[in-house]
Parts: sequence; structure tokens; C-alpha cells
Amino acid sequence: MILRVKNPQVDSRTGLRATRTLRPATELLRYDEHLKDNFNETLPHLFLGDLTRFVVALLDQAATSSESAKLLEEILEFLERAFASGDGECQELIAVSFLENLSYPPEPLERIRPMLGPSLTRQMDLIIPSPAPNDDQSPT
Repeated sequence: MILRVKNPQVDSRTGLRATRTLRPATELLRYDEHLKDNFNETLPHLFLGDLTRFVVALLDQAATSSESAKLLEEILEFLERAFASGDGECQELIAVSFLENLSYPPEPLERIRPMLGPSLTRQMDLIIPSPAPNDDQSPT
């Protein structure tokens, strides 16, 4: 089911304030084009899917670009705040359309997992548990 929000400016519970808070990301994601393509409605799950792909691309660029690293950090901090303080609808949106999308393929998830805040980390661990630490001791 796709969650449709008629007026995202007043619906901060769904995490859509990101479109105002993270202006550089929304410009790069062509948020205005998203609205135009969807009859001036924000489709939150679709938009967060696009944001997930953008975050993975930023992760690749962050090693060589401080601007990309800063934007990645801002997006993850925003999502952490939205998840920690949001209602169930907001949390479901972020869990399903952001965290679950990070897990396939698994490689980006393992690179980004240490960057997630505590609320997102707990939720991610429910979806895909952290790998067990390597135990270098062999059984005797």
C-alpha cells in the first residue's frame, strides 16, 4: 500500500519535512519532478526509496568528497530524529522504505550500519541482525 499525503507541509509525522530540511538532497533527487509526476502529491514510500539509492551513492562519494560526507551525515541524522520521535506511521515508513532497502545487496548496509544512530541501529538489527563479532579464539 502506498501512503499518499495531500499536504506534506503539515504532515511532519510521516517524515516528509525532510523535503524542507534537506533542501540540497531534495534538489538532487528532483523532488519537484517527483511532485509533478505524481499529480502534486508526495508518495512517501517511493520518495524514500529514491532517497535510499541516493544515500548509497553518497556513501560511495563520501570517501573522496567532504561535501558528500556532510550531506550523508545530515540525511542520516534527520532520519534518526524522525524515527526516534515519529509515530508508528513514520517509523514504518523509514523502516520499510529506507532501512529494508539498504539491506539489498548487503554490502552497502554493512558500510552504513556504523553511521546509523541508536534508534535506526536497533530497528535495523530487528530487520537484519548485526554480524557476530569475529571470535579469533579457536575451540580447544
